[in-house]
Amino acid sequence: MKLLHNARIYPLASARPLATALVIDSGRVLAVGGEELLERTGYAERQDMGGRVILPGLTDAHIHLQAYALSRQVVDCIGRSPQEILQSLSVRLEKTPAGTWLRGHGWDQNDWGGEWPHASEPGLSDCQIPACCLGEYCRPAGRRDRGLHA
Repeated sequence: MKLLHNARIYPLASARPLATALVIDSGRVLAVGGEELLERTGYAERQDMGGRVILPGLTDAHIHLQAYALSRQVVDCIGRSPQEILQSLSVRLEKTPAGTWLRGHGWDQNDWGGEWPHASEPGLSDCQIPACCLGEYCRPAGRRDRGLHA
């Protein structure tokens, strides 16, 4: 068991927005508090944090925010059948304003017996806007650009 103290700890709990001590054991947070933890955990190994900031819990500070935001704007095609992808693209097509691209990402023709998608598939053949569906690992895309010339 370890007691981290003399720290600025932000436990992300509204009941205690800032603490100064933290007790951990086997990778789990057991207690968050103040100097009272020094008295209650006399048997724990102590580590003076010298006023450093601690953010306990699962915190992923490495995020590609722009890539995440862009991924929310495309149809996810990973691990899906051609029929499922076409259905999702058709649903998204209804919500896509004229003059913008209908986009998908992640299909893998190897999952479909090596067959590549075609723009004449039912549900997309009457698409009046440009559409692009990148393959997994950004392989060549299925593309429909009729809307570019409208």
